[in-house]
Amino acid sequence: ERWLQPRLARLAVQPGMPRFELRVEDDPVDFGRYDIDIRLSYGSGLYPEMDAIPLFVDDVVPMCAPSYLDAHPEMAKADHLKIPDEDLIHTNWGPSFGSHPTWREWFAMAGIAHVPDNTGYQTDMSALALDFARDGVGVALGQKGMAADDIASGRLVVLSDVSLPLGHPYSLIIPTTKRRKAGVRLVIDGLKNL
Repeated sequence: ERWLQPRLARLAVQPGMPRFELRVEDDPVDFGRYDIDIRLSYGSGLYPEMDAIPLFVDDVVPMCAPSYLDAHPEMAKADHLKIPDEDLIHTNWGPSFGSHPTWREWFAMAGIAHVPDNTGYQTDMSALALDFARDGVGVALGQKGMAADDIASGRLVVLSDVSLPLGHPYSLIIPTTKRRKAGVRLVIDGLKNL
């Protein structure tokens, strides 16, 4: 929702853009029963009979609020991140998510010999992990695409270039019969170009 909402808001005011209904549901959804034109989904494997248009592959990096860095100035000067385990914000991605990047994997990818424990904060939503980080609670392994506006505005600071890619692209799923609808085409083109 953090990636989608601002883009849909920009699209909504474009000339000729149709009105739309937004629904949040777990995959898989019944396109026919609910007359769904477009589904934004993580990956496309649940909809092999439909058209899938990949939008982007997101990745995760350590990020925090400037206030957290101000309270931990030693972190900004370190050759490599030294985040206290109790300040790590962990995301439990859930069994339906196609990849589950963890702090343990990130430290290994960064070449830092550290195996974090689970004394930090836990959440089942990556958006909540970003909220905690933005509020100065700790450091989240956050999705760059989802946090793009917060990073651009300076509400979140990326602490390292080392990133872990998510396993699948975010994709638009469209029933083949609806792809030529004028309003659907406008939304597809708009989301691909924003």
